Amino acid sequence: ILLLNRKHMLSRKCSHILFGKQYKQYILFGVRQYKTCSVLIIGDEILKGRVKDTNSQYMLPLLFKWGISVSKCTVIGDNVDLIANEVITSSSAHDFVITSGGIGPTDDDVTYEALSKAFRSSLVRNSIITDALEKYFGKLDNDSPQLRLAMIPEISSLLCADDGSFPIVTVRNVFIFPGVPSIFRRSFPRLKSVIADPGNRLESLTMTINEYEMDIANEINQVISEFHGRVHIGSYPDFTNNYYKTLITLDSQSWADLRDAENSLKSKMLPEKIIEFRDHLADFPDSVYKFEGIEKKIDDALEVIEECLSRYSPEGTAIAFNGGKDCTALMHLYAAVCARKYGNSSRLNVIHIQHEDNFQEVTDFIEKCLESYENVNLITIEAANIAAALKRELPLKNDRISAILMGTRRADPGSDSISPFCETQREYGTYMRVNPILSWTYADVWTFIRGLQLPYCVLYDQGYSSLGCKTRSKRNPELLVGTIGEREIFKPAFELKNTKSERFGRDSR
Repeated sequence: ILLLNRKHMLSRKCSHILFGKQYKQYILFGVRQYKTCSVLIIGDEILKGRVKDTNSQYMLPLLFKWGISVSKCTVIGDNVDLIANEVITSSSAHDFVITSGGIGPTDDDVTYEALSKAFRSSLVRNSIITDALEKYFGKLDNDSPQLRLAMIPEISSLLCADDGSFPIVTVRNVFIFPGVPSIFRRSFPRLKSVIADPGNRLESLTMTINEYEMDIANEINQVISEFHGRVHIGSYPDFTNNYYKTLITLDSQSWADLRDAENSLKSKMLPEKIIEFRDHLADFPDSVYKFEGIEKKIDDALEVIEECLSRYSPEGTAIAFNGGKDCTALMHLYAAVCARKYGNSSRLNVIHIQHEDNFQEVTDFIEKCLESYENVNLITIEAANIAAALKRELPLKNDRISAILMGTRRADPGSDSISPFCETQREYGTYMRVNPILSWTYADVWTFIRGLQLPYCVLYDQGYSSLGCKTRSKRNPELLVGTIGEREIFKPAFELKNTKSERFGRDSR
């Protein structure tokens, strides 16, 4: 009977009314059905890599919280026929379709035209949207490009807001959103009252394990089998995370089942391999000011940064950021001071000197790291050396900077006699060089980074204890553990015992 009932529930069409139209739902989890959704991201600029799609990253977690099962997320170019065909396919197979992008005043904004073709409905100028546009832009002529936003399929419905903001256009079960992230994020939450299904909401847990997925696959499969039909379990390897190697997700409608599955997984793992992973910005900046273990050195560093900002202003201050461990710690300190003193009113000036001999892993980390902070003003300079970058190129990029925060420590070559504030040598231009972590040791840096679970360049987990140019940086031989086949195995940099060997592997030329 159960099997027949499952087959019947999976195949039958459940009719519901949405703006006078019917839609269907098919997905079954346990004994409940879930409304299904297809997401369509539209834009040549995304396919060409010129613009990053952040709208799907924003909406997918929300749809999950609302009890909606997203079965497909497609990126498609500005092509009327391709968009129309995808809309026809998705709208007939899902309860909802959500589109993002392709709405605007230019000829390459073709989403409405594609919807018109998909549903065989003529484009007409909508008076409500026209009024909304004229409230914002003023009176518009008939040939004004802004009025392209009011040309929508005749069978469209509008989801209007009480605050008079721009309405959401719907065509049958398709919800159409602009691609501009700021506008998308303002309007998308209004969809919750229309499509959310609170009764079918899934509860979720995550576990982070510092073991490779292949090494714990048998244990995960045992729990998947044990809780089949009650808890959905997924495992995802992560080769770049500095704190865990496998992320395990658990979803269920029952908290009891969820906890039982979690406990079953924990019983099969080594306790020290189960990581309590947290967002390093969750309690930011307070987490920096309250950090225990090296309080005095942190307080001294924060004081130097605060004095620098007072002397030279946020606009006149920048940090030199090359992706190394020292400037990673300093970047977090700098961001914490700015967040506490200025909130979001000041920008973080970040200087990155780029050259052909950079590690790709370092470049990737810099991009990822800076994305996590707000109001970053990245100043990228391509130069053969630091002197040329600062004296010749930086003034052309930003002539207001007069103080540069450096992640220099006393252990660095030639740094045993410098002070927290010292002027640069003539060949570097006229800047105040500011060294907030001058008194920090190698161990202090790792205590701070690991204690706050800050992300850092993955090369430090692969045997490198000091990073410079690619051709002049090697793995530290003191971190070598052994070999597996022809592959050498190294301990991570934070496990280096003899800190005097920090720069082993670095060519000092």
